[in-house]
Amino acid sequence: MKLRNYSESKINENIDAMLADVIYYEALDRMPAGRIVRVNAHGMSRNDLFNKIIEIINSFK
Repeated sequence: MKLRNYSESKINENIDAMLADVIYYEALDRMPAGRIVRVNAHGMSRNDLFNKIIEIINSFK
């Protein structure tokens, strides 16, 4: 990515995305797919993200 002149923040964003994919697919190997949820937090405040996660957790009850 450095050879493509990506900014440091773009490189970190791509690394975060790759790590999230690894975690997601490892979770799929261990749990039923219906119990795994991806949340797109892009542009969300911490408070909105927290509320969304609580909403998702409560939906499993």
